[in-house]
Amino acid sequence: MWRRVEKDTHFLPQKQTAKVRQASQNSYAKLRFRVVLHCVSCSMQAKQDISPDVFWAAEVTDSQAVLSADDARHCMQVLRHKPGDDISAVDGKGLYVAGHITEAAKDRVVLKIESKHAGWGEPKLETQLIIAPPKHRESLEWLLEKAVELGVTAVWPVRSVRTERTEVNAERLNKIMVAALKQCHRSRLPVLHPLLHLHEALERVPMQGHSAFIAYMGASAAIEHSQATIATSPSIYLIGPEGDFTPAEVQHATDRGFVGVHLGTNRLRTETAALYMLALNKGYKANM
Repeated sequence: MWRRVEKDTHFLPQKQTAKVRQASQNSYAKLRFRVVLHCVSCSMQAKQDISPDVFWAAEVTDSQAVLSADDARHCMQVLRHKPGDDISAVDGKGLYVAGHITEAAKDRVVLKIESKHAGWGEPKLETQLIIAPPKHRESLEWLLEKAVELGVTAVWPVRSVRTERTEVNAERLNKIMVAALKQCHRSRLPVLHPLLHLHEALERVPMQGHSAFIAYMGASAAIEHSQATIATSPSIYLIGPEGDFTPAEVQHATDRGFVGVHLGTNRLRTETAALYMLALNKGYKANM
C-alpha cells in the first residue's frame, strides 16, 4: 500500500506550510501516475504473451474448424469474440488448430485454419489409470480433472470388493475432462472406459510393453524405487478403494504382471494416492 510521507511543517508559517503540502501532493501524484503507467504497460505486455483462447472443435476440415455449440456460445456471448479475432481449438483426437473467426452466430462459430499442430501438448509416453471410484462424486470429478492435467491418457473405473460407488456419470465426467484438456493445453482427450469389475478390467488392459504398478498398504517396495522404469516406459497405475484391495485382488493383479508398491507410511485417500502416483509419473518422464 502506498503511503504519503510529508515533511514536518509544524514550525513553518501558514503560507509556507501550504506550499510544502502542495509540493508533496504533486510529487505523490506524479509517482502514483508513473506506477499506474508501468502496471498498464506490464499488463498489456502480459496480454500479448497469452496464447489465444482454446475451444473445442466439433468438426475440422483441411481449411476450417467449427466449434461445438456450447463453445460457440461461450466464445460469442461470454468472451465477446467477433469475426476477425484470433482463436484456437482442439479436436480431442490430437489436433490443435489456430486461425481467425470467419463466421460467427449465437451457436455457430467457424474458424479459418492458419496453422495446425498434431500431438499438441501430449506426453510422449502414455499413462493409464485404473481406479476404484471414491465414495463421493466430487472426489472422482476433481481427480479426473487433475489426472488430465498430469497427462493421463486412459482411465479405467473399476468395482472391487470394497468399492462403495457402483456407478459413474460418464457424460458428466467427459465434460469435466474436456474442460481440463482445454485449460491445460492438451489436444487428445483421454479415453474414459466404462465401469468394469476389477477382474474384467485387468484382463482387458493392454500390458505388453508397459510398466504396471498396484499400490497397496502391505507392499514392500516404494514407488520411488521404480523411477528409471517409469521414466522410460508407458505406465499403468492401479489404485484401490478407501478400504484397500483384498489379498485375492492383489494376487490377481500381480499374476497379471503388476508390481506391488507402497506410497509411504501414511494411509492416503484414493484420490490422493492416484494424484501422488500421477505427479511422480509426470516428473519422472519429464526428466528423461
